[in-house]
Amino acid sequence: MEFPIIFLGRADHQRAARHVDGAARHHAQLVLILVGRLSTGDRKYQDLTYTEPLLIGCAQAFAILPVISRSGATICAGLSQRLARSDAATFSFLLAIPVIGGASLLELKDLTTTG
Repeated sequence: MEFPIIFLGRADHQRAARHVDGAARHHAQLVLILVGRLSTGDRKYQDLTYTEPLLIGCAQAFAILPVISRSGATICAGLSQRLARSDAATFSFLLAIPVIGGASLLELKDLTTTG
């Protein structure tokens, strides 16, 4: 993870990482605010085509980054697909079910193998 040091021109890796983390968090908040204010959707999540849930799922994958909220990313992506706010939130919750279930299975597997 040398990129923050090169990018910011700092010798202190921890300090540089904090700056990048703070900037990324700030940008993520701006995106959430902008999409929330600009969204005027009234579609139901049941009306999504096959590609739109795939795009929302790709947004969910960005939550692997520490500064990105999974629900925030999926709600934001749902709003960008012109979903109503309540439907974007519901779809975000539904997308969480397989993620939480898969993570639980992995944890259960680790618990059973390590004793």
